[in-house]
Amino acid sequence: MTDMHADFHAVYRQRRILVVDDEAINRELLGMMLRDEYEVLFAETGREALEAIRTQADTISLVLLDLNLPDIHGLEILRRIKADPLSGKIPVIVLTSDRDAEVESLTIGASDFIPKPYPMPKVVLARVLRTIELSEDRDLIRWTERDQLTGLYNRDYFYRYAAQYDTYHKEQPMDAIVVDINHFHMINERFGNAYGDEILKRIGERIRETIADSDGIVCRREADTFMAYCPHGKDYKLILDNATIGLSGDNAINSRVRLRMGVYADVDKS
Repeated sequence: MTDMHADFHAVYRQRRILVVDDEAINRELLGMMLRDEYEVLFAETGREALEAIRTQADTISLVLLDLNLPDIHGLEILRRIKADPLSGKIPVIVLTSDRDAEVESLTIGASDFIPKPYPMPKVVLARVLRTIELSEDRDLIRWTERDQLTGLYNRDYFYRYAAQYDTYHKEQPMDAIVVDINHFHMINERFGNAYGDEILKRIGERIRETIADSDGIVCRREADTFMAYCPHGKDYKLILDNATIGLSGDNAINSRVRLRMGVYADVDKS
């Protein structure tokens, strides 16, 4: 539940910023600008920065990253931050005098770019606050739009995104699909809720993977029921078969889980 921890720290304590720069004068300047509003951590090398992020990713609200470091180039650090699921959500503002690096930094995943020499403190503070607030807003949306067990969309956001898709693809025929687990309550009663939750997570992930290649969306509507909305023409049997692929190594599960599917092909969007 990393996102929830990040929200907790943002609300109940000063936000924490990691400043990565090998020049002492730059660290001092940024510290003077930020320390009244934020808790500031410092790293002088890329390795120090990556270690701090590895151990404290859930409490860091922002990274201010210099590109010219003595051991690892800042662009490589940025790539590593964004490639890791745990740290990828942390916004990064790049600090450099190399204007040519701006486009590459933003392409890799930087949220913003502050030039050197630094602009006035109020400009730096405004960019820092804006970047953090935008990131926290995205985290809040991500937290509220997802079913917390499976990571799929919840029902309300599923309907919202389906309607949004139809708005921009009015002529695209679409299929609506419902999948549920036959007598799922008996599985919970006999083998326990933890066992049942694991089944729901595995099946939800397999449905999502099967639907994703056609730009479809999936949600867990409630309990053991999943819904999908995707462009018309999917192989429905393939969806049903793939939903249990992740269970193929567990004969005990295979013998107890039976899925049912209903399909409304080429839905009437009116």
